[in-house]
Amino acid sequence: GADVDADATFTQATIPDEINEGTSRTNITDECGAFNNDIVPQIDAKSDATEWRLIKFELELLKRECELKKMGNELLKREKEQLRNSDNQTKNISNKQKFADVKELISEFSGSGECLKLWQAQLKNIQSVYQLDDNNLRALIANKLKGNALKWLHSRDDLILMPIDKFLKEMSSLFEEKTSNLMLKKKFEIRQWLTTESFREYFQEKLILANRILIGEDELVEYLIDGIPDNTLRSQAKMQRFHDKYELLEAFRNIQLPRYISKKMTADNQHEQSNNGQQTTRVVRCYNCNSVGHLASVCRKPKRELGACHVCAEVGHLAANCPQRKSRPVQHVTELMEGDEYDH
Repeated sequence: GADVDADATFTQATIPDEINEGTSRTNITDECGAFNNDIVPQIDAKSDATEWRLIKFELELLKRECELKKMGNELLKREKEQLRNSDNQTKNISNKQKFADVKELISEFSGSGECLKLWQAQLKNIQSVYQLDDNNLRALIANKLKGNALKWLHSRDDLILMPIDKFLKEMSSLFEEKTSNLMLKKKFEIRQWLTTESFREYFQEKLILANRILIGEDELVEYLIDGIPDNTLRSQAKMQRFHDKYELLEAFRNIQLPRYISKKMTADNQHEQSNNGQQTTRVVRCYNCNSVGHLASVCRKPKRELGACHVCAEVGHLAANCPQRKSRPVQHVTELMEGDEYDH
């Protein structure tokens, strides 16, 4: 019998389901679509049944091989699709985790006193370090806007769709405060340690103000010490000759200002600054609680009604006639100057 080339390739469409005895070679060739005449041997009337069975068997094997290859291709296609879906799912989980991490690295912005230029710079740094795309950056901005800034974002439906640079420019036009360096420095200089706060709180807020202006480390330590209203504590700090701000913080970690601070101490502080050639700081008094050393805008006591007593915050009498002041006996008296306050 004739040999069949084992390397011949067929598709399922070119192999007939059945070959009957007596079929001519030409018909078999046409039905199989074979282009190689050696695949189908010369068939004539003398071919016996054995050769026909061999041909049918070989063609059936080729048909099954084609089916197996087709099944293999389908399996590969499904595996590729599963891998693609798995990669997309992993990428989505990674983006969610990345967003959850970075949203804790930047503070909220409400448009009420925060430094917009610094906030936007931090936003750009986070985008660069964590390789955030614009959509993730938009989500981060929307998550961190509060107050008037958030109301502004929701006032127009096209703001969140703007290119990031254009969005930040629009934001700057509305919320950036045009504060001069001179005003920032004055605000930094008049900030003093209050009796209602710890030294760490005073240190942190003064350091934040210092970061907005250019000031050296030695100068910063001097300003931190000059903001101590108590003459004794201020003198002790100067004698230590601190060269690092954190050494000063550590030294005053557990120190509390006395609740009574004489105006004489404040006057001495101003006199020292004048003698050193520095600008004299005026005495400030809180309109809300009548205490010396801070303004009403930073007062930590409850807001007092207009015309109310500075001691008990009740309406109907003045501080000089306050029953709470008269009801407490004086246990300790220090040196007083005219106009001094005494904080009970």
